[in-house]
Amino acid sequence: MQDLFTSIDNYLAQEGHYAFRVRLDASHPVYRGHFPGHPVLPGVCTLQLVRECLNRGTGRRFRYAAIRECKFLEMVVPQADELLEIDIRLADDGPAAKKLVCTVANNGKTALKLKGTVSEEL
Repeated sequence: MQDLFTSIDNYLAQEGHYAFRVRLDASHPVYRGHFPGHPVLPGVCTLQLVRECLNRGTGRRFRYAAIRECKFLEMVVPQADELLEIDIRLADDGPAAKKLVCTVANNGKTALKLKGTVSEEL
């Protein structure tokens, strides 16, 4: 999978558990405006990246139904942190929803902790 600002180098997909190694493209224009002179991966792009990984791992298309916890613990600097480890756990949470628990780490440090609910796009 090749995205405008990332590529997924490899991943592990087992029912309910998905692990990805994602490579950032530090030259992508998205980093120029966030923040000039000190580029970081925008939080909204991190959330989109998690969703894209989930879609890739499951072979289905999901959307966020609710985000209960979203903690950005470390900044991701694309020039220094080119590889991200994304770990996603998915479990049933009712007839049309799945509970999502995810961590995004770089260089052994947790950059994002995310808990929420996703539902399949129709």
